[in-house]
Amino acid sequence: MVKTGTAIPIKRGAAVLAAGFIGGILAVSLAIGNATLLARGDLAGSVTSLVSLILLAAAILPMTTAYFSAISGQVTTPQAISVVALGTVVGAASAAFAGARTDPAYLATIIVTIGLTTLLCGLAMFWLGTARLGRIIRFVPYPVFGGFLAITGWYLLTGGLEIVAGHPLSLQNPGSLFDPATGIKVALAIAFVGIAQFNPRVPSGALLPFAAVATISAFNVVVLLLGVSQIELAEMGWIITAPPQQAWLQFGVSDLARLDWSAVGAGLIYAPFVILVTAAAAMMNVSGIEVRLKNDVELNRELRSMGLGNVLAGLAGGSPGFPNVPATLLAVRMSGADRGVGIVTGAVAVAALIFSPQLFAIAPAPLFGALLMWLGVSLLIDWVVKPFRTLNRSEYGIILLILAVSIAAGFPAGIVTGLLAALVLFVFEYGRVEGVRFVATGHDYRSRMLSDERRVALEPHGNAIVVMKLSGFIFFGTSDRIIQKISERVLAAAAEPIRFIVMDFRRVTGIDSSTILSFNRLKRLAQKHGFAVILTSLQTETAARLRDSGMDVNALPFHVEPDIDAGVSWAENGILRVSAPQTLVSPPKPELVVEKFLGDAALAKALINYCQEKQFAPESQLIAQGSVADDIYFIESGEGVVVLETGEGSPVRLMAFGAGTILGEVAFYRGERRSASALASSPVKAWQLKRSALSEIERKSPKLAAAFHLQIARALAERLQNANRLIRVLAD
Repeated sequence: MVKTGTAIPIKRGAAVLAAGFIGGILAVSLAIGNATLLARGDLAGSVTSLVSLILLAAAILPMTTAYFSAISGQVTTPQAISVVALGTVVGAASAAFAGARTDPAYLATIIVTIGLTTLLCGLAMFWLGTARLGRIIRFVPYPVFGGFLAITGWYLLTGGLEIVAGHPLSLQNPGSLFDPATGIKVALAIAFVGIAQFNPRVPSGALLPFAAVATISAFNVVVLLLGVSQIELAEMGWIITAPPQQAWLQFGVSDLARLDWSAVGAGLIYAPFVILVTAAAAMMNVSGIEVRLKNDVELNRELRSMGLGNVLAGLAGGSPGFPNVPATLLAVRMSGADRGVGIVTGAVAVAALIFSPQLFAIAPAPLFGALLMWLGVSLLIDWVVKPFRTLNRSEYGIILLILAVSIAAGFPAGIVTGLLAALVLFVFEYGRVEGVRFVATGHDYRSRMLSDERRVALEPHGNAIVVMKLSGFIFFGTSDRIIQKISERVLAAAAEPIRFIVMDFRRVTGIDSSTILSFNRLKRLAQKHGFAVILTSLQTETAARLRDSGMDVNALPFHVEPDIDAGVSWAENGILRVSAPQTLVSPPKPELVVEKFLGDAALAKALINYCQEKQFAPESQLIAQGSVADDIYFIESGEGVVVLETGEGSPVRLMAFGAGTILGEVAFYRGERRSASALASSPVKAWQLKRSALSEIERKSPKLAAAFHLQIARALAERLQNANRLIRVLAD
């Protein structure tokens, strides 16, 4: 980004003037085309007033954003996209006006409606930028926005063709386009569009101002050679007839007192459409400029800048606008990326406003229609032709649906239909997304507090436990698929019936009311087949929704645990209570804890002589994070948790531990400081083996030391094997 200095070099100043002049010609040409697009039907006689007001907006917008925008060289102009949406507002206000269309109060009512709509656009954009909500506009479904741009292209093409022809198009009289007088205009307009749009060497946005100037020059040369008068040109529809006085407003201040405010209100009903379209299109243009310049642009600042410009343009009765991509990029390519470009562009629009009668006299009216036709063809190619290759058929179908409905029933009906279609498509597509991140059995996913004895006892019953991690927002589509997945597993489990299903909600963002119906189905399924459903990491809001619906998650077949490890542990203990109850009983002799670890009674009795008995009260620390790893603990009885202190908020629970668990061996062997803390949840009795005691064992009893190291290696290898097994499940 280049900031304007106090002294601009001559070469740079010339580039700024040239870029601003070209941008101004483009802005003036499009402003007149946009005005003629609005000035149809009952407003046909007010074209000069509408041209004047949109030219005024074409002066205000680039000058305002030149100061407030962060993009040097940006050119903001009134945009045809917004004018097409504005046509809906104007049409509604015109239809609701109670007086005669020849009454000056009619034009005053329409212009006030246009100004208020633009003002509301500006206020909305400024608020979005101030509240830093700029990116919320990008949540408009892409096919809906594409459909709007496609129908905008259609309206611009047909509206431009009507301006070229000089009369409304009609299916009853299509041959009117081919009578000699009209046919010449249409042919020239099509040739202009073809040269501007399909020229392979120069981008159409850069070529357009030169093509417009060349067309005006060629037109006047031909008129001069043929000797055709201004009156004859006006009668044949080649130029716009301007009033004798300077083109300005065709009503007085007194007419403002006779405004039809009910008609204004009827038009403003459709203002939200204009706001949505203008803001979304503005963000797309800013993003396009950002990509081309390869610089990050502060979206919210640009919204505030455009908001201020549109507020001022609205107070002047002009139409909405936003950055013009071709004019802005042209300024950059010409080394004129300076705030002065916007000032020069605005000055050109002011000059066109002052000399508008003379401009009307030399500029052929079909040129302005051809400009609109070019814009329309560009939009139709970009949003009807090209998306056929890039979008999937359902999204592309929404674009065509909006286009068809808008042509048949009007712009608002098309947009509403498109939004509804996009919503249905989203629900259908999201319903196909798996709400289950992964599914594992008790063979693959085990709790972290299992002793070797319990692990062996659980091996034959691994399929009795199913672990499911859920994710995303669970609604009727995903919840039905989840219950269906559970039902299929339950019915398929013949050899080993499922006894516990652990459902983890840690990554679930919320549930809807239909999910509650699915949970009632799950409850009936669990009662029929005799399994329990363990809900873990259940968020407060989710639990409250289930409870408010009359479902008691703390009553069978449901059970709640704080996290997935605790839930799996609860299920494992439920199986052990039936299949191996002896593993849940604390050993009567302390050496039995070590014996289960070493697998040899004599070695265990010898090792226990080197250990110290430790008692820990609930909430006390066995191991402190960051402390020196100088000991290992064998847990004889009691339970606790291993937590990670992050320094931000509550500690993160890593695992639980209980009787038969070994604690602290990894850091002990690696010679590192403790990476986590171990806390007692209940009274814990443990046996502590210090590093000095292990060194003494290695000197006095090599056999005992070798057996100890071997079992530690086996324990670590088994943990690694379990981790690999779980990784394979997650990767599937």
